[in-house]
Amino acid sequence: MKRTGFGFGAGLIVSAGIIIAALAVSTEPLAAQESPAAEQTSWRVLPLPHVDLWYHGLAVVGFEGSGPDPLYDPSYRARVREVKEGLGVYPSALDRGSPGFASAFQADSAFELLHFVPLYFASAGPDRMLTALAQVAETGNATVADPVAQFGAGIVAQLLPEERQRDVLLQFTRALSEEWTAWFEDVWTRSVLDRRVDLAALQSAWDERFAGPLRPYLARHQLDQGAMIVSPQVGLEGRVFSGSPGDRTDNLVVVHLPAPGEPLDAALHYAVRELCFPAARVAMDAAGPMPADRLSASARSTRAAVRCGDLLLERVASDEAAAYRSSFVPATASASEAATRDAFYRAYPLDAGLEAALRVEIEAIPRN
Repeated sequence: MKRTGFGFGAGLIVSAGIIIAALAVSTEPLAAQESPAAEQTSWRVLPLPHVDLWYHGLAVVGFEGSGPDPLYDPSYRARVREVKEGLGVYPSALDRGSPGFASAFQADSAFELLHFVPLYFASAGPDRMLTALAQVAETGNATVADPVAQFGAGIVAQLLPEERQRDVLLQFTRALSEEWTAWFEDVWTRSVLDRRVDLAALQSAWDERFAGPLRPYLARHQLDQGAMIVSPQVGLEGRVFSGSPGDRTDNLVVVHLPAPGEPLDAALHYAVRELCFPAARVAMDAAGPMPADRLSASARSTRAAVRCGDLLLERVASDEAAAYRSSFVPATASASEAATRDAFYRAYPLDAGLEAALRVEIEAIPRN
């Protein structure tokens, strides 16, 4: 399946500490926000404007993480600059402030929270999310009146408590508000119309080829339902948020939308990788202590999730496994299956203990 065209100009678990602290704020995060996937029977593919806007900002700033795969599409910044120049809105406050934002974000590990912020405002939309964030940044108060923004506001207030952090957040929020009103809303709305065929194709492919085979695995990890958000801003390193521990329906995954000419199915392969993080964590716990330094720990976690997706598909949907591997080593797309497999294993190596633990975890999943 090939893309028909989408995007501007073309018609993670980053820190376990962040996630643990975030979940401690509330045990009913997305339920209180009216999750966008709450009334579906499986996983729903959809666009969310506040997610794209937020990750647009971070992609323009160039705020990356410590993992081996990019958090944001490396080509996005150049593409969006061309669009903005064509509209006469470049440079904006976001563009002018990008060097300062990048410096501040990279200097303080607390800002890694930003890679997950829009997932904590699942149904808020851009205006309500930005309003709540501005209130937190200006006052330091976690309490906001808007019920769909309360969970996210609470997390941000807790994890960015210092005035200097909130000052940076306020400036970034204001820059995104300007982007939204000046041009992003109109371009995003048109782009949704452009990508209707792509989104429908992804939904059909998921429902017909992935949902059934993956059902036992998803049930095992309380991932029965959720929203799969496909974003042109996000890189190969996506995001996954499991929501309330007691709710199997309020899960969120954000994955990269492949570029024109690339197989659209790759988005679903990226989603499988994100959905494999719970199993990868179980395996990593069983395999022994994580590396002490954050860079090595993040890289090991990413490799484990990618390899977990391969093992999972080999077990429950073997016809998809070769294409999955190709999605993570795209330079081998025209190579033989054996060559692609070898390149995949070289790109995502595992120590023997972790590989064995992953196999134990996946072999517990019933075959179809």
